[in-house]
Amino acid sequence: MIFIKKFFKEYEVVIFIFFAIIISIFFYYDLLKDRVIITLLISMFIYFFKNFYERFLDRKQKNFELKQTYYHEFLKVYTEHLSCVANNKPNNEINKRFIIETVRLLIYASSEVIEEVERIKNNPTSTKPETILKLIRKDLELNDIKEEYNFKIFKL
Repeated sequence: MIFIKKFFKEYEVVIFIFFAIIISIFFYYDLLKDRVIITLLISMFIYFFKNFYERFLDRKQKNFELKQTYYHEFLKVYTEHLSCVANNKPNNEINKRFIIETVRLLIYASSEVIEEVERIKNNPTSTKPETILKLIRKDLELNDIKEEYNFKIFKL
């Protein structure tokens, strides 16, 4: 029941259970010989499945847009932080923003991205920027990237 409530709204759970009871009654009394009833049941099933799938896609799109926005902010601060580290010019404001963005990653990022960012925080020069970019693309499910693709554009 918890699984059903997770994906359906309250009224849909009640309607779903109601239709399940009606279908079981039809099977019990062998009323499924009538084509109208079968057509009605199939159309109701398709209607509920379509609504469920549309809401699933909407949630997935909203989640993607939110992650994309947060990752964009993180990457802006990350590149500023890398340039400060590369030039040996510590900047407290950029470091503060970098820490805030890394903490915010805990809310929306995958565990792989969080682990890589922890490595970056501990030793910024040891990791390559393309690894975090690949992990972010993987988390955003932008899997069309090729492994042999070269990120030399991003060298600092």
